[in-house]
Amino acid sequence: MKRPIKYFSFWDVPRTFVVESDGKLYLLTSEFDEAVDEYPNEYEVFVIPDHKLSAVSDWKSVALLPTTRIGRVSISSVSFDSTHRGFVDDSFLDVVTALNSPFFVIMEVRRFFSQSSALTSLARRFIAG
Repeated sequence: MKRPIKYFSFWDVPRTFVVESDGKLYLLTSEFDEAVDEYPNEYEVFVIPDHKLSAVSDWKSVALLPTTRIGRVSISSVSFDSTHRGFVDDSFLDVVTALNSPFFVIMEVRRFFSQSSALTSLARRFIAG
């Protein structure tokens, strides 16, 4: 769904912005990496609890708020309006939040252990007690 954003830095796309979706405020950042002299191809995604987009006036109103990192998302998977400054399609959040669900984490752990027979037998002995 198309959601309004407030952005604080811009280079080709918003590099730091907030968006509200399903009653939660999300902060996405893609800060310049001096070591490689480029911007990364991903956003780090954070949730800001108990805040609304309407309460955000500038970067200072966001910078010191408590955040919880929930993952990363490729910049190419985030769709903006034609100006790249007004709206974003929030469907990318479905992927980010799914990757952080307990079910996904359990499935990744199972996949990891199934790739190594030694680890699988170790895990079985640990689970069996």
